[in-house]
Amino acid sequence: DRELATREVKIAEQLIKDRDNAKTFDDWYNAKWRLDDLFYPT
Repeated sequence: DRELATREVKIAEQLIKDRDNAKTFDDWYNAKWRLDDLFYPT
């Protein structure tokens, strides 16, 4: 579904921004974990 894919891309872009701008390891790790979850759902 095109709309869903577009939404996921927007979420991913925001998470990548969050990860790159993370001030602490915890912030970085949380963003990384959510990205992994987005691309590799269990």
